[in-house]
Amino acid sequence: MRSPIRLCLWAIPLALGLGLPALAEPDEGPVVVTLRAAVSVSAATVNVGNVASLSGGTPALRQQIAALDLADRPHRGKPLQLLRELIAYRIQVAGVERSRFRVQGAAVVEISPGAAPASEDEFLQAARDALLGKLAFPAEDVEVSLAQPPELPQVTPGPKDEVRLDAEPREPIGVPGRCRVDVALLINGERLAVVPLLLDVKVYQSAAVSLRRIEAGETLGEGNVRFERHAMDAPGACLTPKDLSSGRKAKRPVAAGQVVPPAAVEPARADNPLLVKQRDLVRLVARVGNLRVTALAEAEQDGRAGDLVRVRNVDSKKEIVGRVVGRDLVEVEF
Repeated sequence: MRSPIRLCLWAIPLALGLGLPALAEPDEGPVVVTLRAAVSVSAATVNVGNVASLSGGTPALRQQIAALDLADRPHRGKPLQLLRELIAYRIQVAGVERSRFRVQGAAVVEISPGAAPASEDEFLQAARDALLGKLAFPAEDVEVSLAQPPELPQVTPGPKDEVRLDAEPREPIGVPGRCRVDVALLINGERLAVVPLLLDVKVYQSAAVSLRRIEAGETLGEGNVRFERHAMDAPGACLTPKDLSSGRKAKRPVAAGQVVPPAAVEPARADNPLLVKQRDLVRLVARVGNLRVTALAEAEQDGRAGDLVRVRNVDSKKEIVGRVVGRDLVEVEF
C-alpha cells in the first residue's frame, strides 16, 4: 500500500548521487502546481492532479506530473494530510528537475475520502468481521474468501452521504466449510440493498502428525508426533497440543506422516471416566478475558476429561465445540 512515508524510498537514488533522467521536452517555462487546501478523492489512488491545478510548461510535462501517485485514498472518516514540501519532493524524485516545476498554494493539503460505491473488498471485510464475531476461533486461524463473485448494487452516494455496511451470518454457520453472510448497504441510515455473500471458510489449527508408525497402545508424545498447522475438515477433527497434555495413547496403529484423528486415540489412563454423556444436559462455560458466561447445553458426544465434544446451546440452538473440564461441565475458549 502506498503512503506518504513511502515517498522516502524514492529518495534513495538521490541520496546515492545517482542521476535521474531529465525530460526531453522543449523549455516552455516551469509547470506551476497550485495546491488546494482541501480535496475529496473517490479514486483508489491520490494523484498530484487530484490535489492541485497545473499550468504552464508543456502539456506532456503537466500530464506526467498530474499522474504521479501520492498515496492511497484514505478510509472513510480518516482524512489524510500531505505537506507541500513532500509533494514537491515526489515530483523531483520522479525525474523532473526543480527548474522545470514550482509548487505553490496551500502548505498542507487535507484529503478526505470522496463518495464512492462500497467495493467488493469492503463487502467481504464486513462479512468476515461479522462471521468472526460468531466463531470461537482466533481471527488469525480463520481464512475467509468469496466462493463466487457477488452482485453489488449500482449505487453511487453523494459527497456528504454516510455509507455503512451491516453484515449478518445466516444460520446454521457451517465452519469450516461454506456459509452465507447477508451484507446490507445503508446510506444515511436507509437500507438500500442486501447482498448475499457465499463464503469459503477455512480454520487452521496446530494438529498432531505422526513422526513414524505408531502402534496400538503406544503413548503419544514428542518421540512419535509433531505439530503442524493444518486446515480442519470439521470442528474437533484433529488433536491439538492441549488434547495431548492430559495423556493419550493409540487405540489402533497410525501410519507415519498421518494427521492423527481423535478417533484413533484414547486416554492413556484407564481411570479416566466419562464425565459427559451424549444427550445429557451440561453447563457450558465461556471465558472472555475476566468475564465468565455460563449457559445450558445438550451434549452431542460422550467425553472424558480433556476431550473436545460437540454441544448444542439450549437457547440459541447453536452448535459449539468445547473441552470437558468436569462432571457435566464443558468449557469454550475465546
